[in-house]
Amino acid sequence: MKNWMTTWMKEKTAETLVEVVVAVFVVVMGSAVATTLIVNSMRANSFSKDNLVALNLAVEGLEAVRNIRDTNWMKFGFDKTNCWNLVPGSGPGDCSPLYDQIAEGYYTADLNPISYEFDLGSVADSLDLNSASNPNDSYRLGYVDLTTVAGTQDILITEDTIAGLGLTNAGASKFYREIHIEYDTGDPATGEIMYVTSTVQWDQNGVHQVELTTSLANYQKVST
Repeated sequence: MKNWMTTWMKEKTAETLVEVVVAVFVVVMGSAVATTLIVNSMRANSFSKDNLVALNLAVEGLEAVRNIRDTNWMKFGFDKTNCWNLVPGSGPGDCSPLYDQIAEGYYTADLNPISYEFDLGSVADSLDLNSASNPNDSYRLGYVDLTTVAGTQDILITEDTIAGLGLTNAGASKFYREIHIEYDTGDPATGEIMYVTSTVQWDQNGVHQVELTTSLANYQKVST
């Protein structure tokens, strides 16, 4: 009887130990799956937020160039044919001879928080966060310290512009924006359509990109 009880107790203890091990395994696996789901959900939410910000920044880049063209139409309404694509702030009063037409190439686009005018800055090479050799820092957007500019709203402009305007940089963002401009004829003097591509990149567990393209025509041109 004693031997039987001893054997039974050993078998029962072994069964209980197996049950505990199985239960612990199930709990650990369940926790791992739950943790993975939570982490993936947080990453997805973070990416969705960044992607929305990047999309808005890309749209703003296109609208910046559109605003420059429309401003030239109003400023030089008497000669829209020749003056529609001048660099902001350039050109004599009568727009003749021509000065500083927006050439084909790569640019930054910024809203001046003091004058509320858009401006373009020429950059030698294209944006590519996958390449350390590119002048990516020229395209990096930073936050403006609003305490130094009364009445402005939260905006992101290139860090070079922040420094150039004497504003306070409230910190670099993760976003980089490039504006690429081409013409239908390849020449700003004879072109009638400007093709504008606004590209925003950021590095968050890999390089991500949003790219938008539009065409801006000189359809309000007048004969002179």
